[in-house]
Amino acid sequence: MRGFLFLLLLGCPPRQPVPVSGPVEETQASTPASLEQPVTIETLRQWLSHHDFAGCASVRSAKISVSQWAEVAERVEIPPWVPIRAAICVVELYGEEGLPAYLRWVAAPQWLGLSRVVVERIDILPEDAALSVAKAALNGPDEEYVMRRLKNSAHPAVQQLLSAAAY
Repeated sequence: MRGFLFLLLLGCPPRQPVPVSGPVEETQASTPASLEQPVTIETLRQWLSHHDFAGCASVRSAKISVSQWAEVAERVEIPPWVPIRAAICVVELYGEEGLPAYLRWVAAPQWLGLSRVVVERIDILPEDAALSVAKAALNGPDEEYVMRRLKNSAHPAVQQLLSAAAY
């Protein structure tokens, strides 16, 4: 049966693009960087939901606070990539300013994905903030993952912490 489905898929012609008549209008949600007024949580969720989201740099000029990003990361569940993108933007756009959120995320099992985003990007943070996050993460629910990911950190203080934790 599996072979039949494979052959059936091979025999299907590729899907052709559907022609669009008239100009395509860009929605407010697809052009976040052009907005100058404050952004709502729902608008932020819509931006992050787009499959073609251009990354955190594309929303750098929008008026979005760290707490708004963190709220989206912690509260939005659908689509599932929105909280991860929000966490990435907190780290990439705000660095040390997002420390309270990072410490929450690495300490709580319900935010394991957000924790991993922070751990993966810990070298973006200043060394003091990275050390705080590493300490909290080593005491959190994902200790084994944290030790594996941080062993190659660019921060000497994080390396020393991991050496001490290994013994």
